[in-house]
Formats: sequence, C-alpha cells, structure tokens
Amino acid sequence: MPADHDPRRPEVVVYTRAGCGLCRRAEELVAREAGRADVRHVDVDTAEALIVAFGVRVPVVVVDDVEVAELQLAPGTVRRAVRAARRARRSRPLGPPPPAT
Repeated sequence: MPADHDPRRPEVVVYTRAGCGLCRRAEELVAREAGRADVRHVDVDTAEALIVAFGVRVPVVVVDDVEVAELQLAPGTVRRAVRAARRARRSRPLGPPPPAT
C-alpha cells in the first residue's frame, strides 16, 4: 500500500496498459463507482514483474487485495466490492490483537 493511502478507506488498484480500450473503459467505470475509496492506477508495462504477472490479462481491478474483475468490468462490480470492503473493515477489531496468556 502506498504511504499516502488512508488505512480507513478501501483501496482500489486498476492494472492497465497504455493504448488498451478495455483499460480506459475500466478506469472510467472505477472513477464513477469507487466512491470514497483510494484509487491507484498501475501501468503493467512499467516493470518486468508486472508484465509477467499480468501478460495480456488487463484490465485487472483489485479491491483491498481481492481481485474483483479482469478483462471485462461490469457496472456495479466496483461499487459492490468497495461496500463489502467497508463492511469487512468495520468488523475488524481496532488496534493490535490482545497479548496471548
């Protein structure tokens, strides 16, 4: 997670590449649906490890480390995933776990 990410907000990562029409459409849909989540865009062609990991499998959308879409992004997918991430964050205990006894 980047240093400027607010840990109270879900993080949406959109893996794309330049010149990809599906990627452009996914970025537009994420912009409309992400709400108050932190959104980060990653060009997979900027690092060899990303090229190997994603190949031609872009766009890929990840919400709080859970892949929610690849290649085609249906309307409502990001909105539902962000809501689920918010619910999961609310159900997590705050602070470090209690010491073992």
